Amino acid sequence: MPRIDAAPSFRRSINAFLLLLILLSASVCSAQNETANESTMVYGTWILKSIYPTQNVEGPSPAQQKKLLGTTIVLNASTLKACGQSVPVKTIKVNQVSSTDFLEDNRVRFSEVGVEGASITEIVINHRQSGTCFDAFPLPGQDIYVKNKNEILVYFEGVFYRALRKH
Repeated sequence: MPRIDAAPSFRRSINAFLLLLILLSASVCSAQNETANESTMVYGTWILKSIYPTQNVEGPSPAQQKKLLGTTIVLNASTLKACGQSVPVKTIKVNQVSSTDFLEDNRVRFSEVGVEGASITEIVINHRQSGTCFDAFPLPGQDIYVKNKNEILVYFEGVFYRALRKH
């Protein structure tokens, strides 16, 4: 009876499986690094420069809103500083938000806050719940939309602030 050598075909199957496993691992690592890079992109000091006029003000009075203009938000991997307070960063969540979802969630169009494109990256710190600003609201800087590496939108209780990176 002739002997059949299955070793070459078995080796090819194992090599294909290992290659697939390596590619899958690289893909997962790449996605994790992309999320980490997006969140670390906002680390630094940001100055609240202006308020976008929208119809969706929920919380702070106009006087309180203006008090925040010119103030800074400092964010790094361990701390968020804003409104005269410092809180530990416990969670960071990165989301891609479409213009439709943004409108649905905030009742504001991208065009009202100077966003171009079909989506924007949102970074949520501490589930938007740390600290106290004006004795009634969580700290600003816990809900950020990344426009580019030097400009972000800071969503604070219905108010959108334009913030620029301090160099």
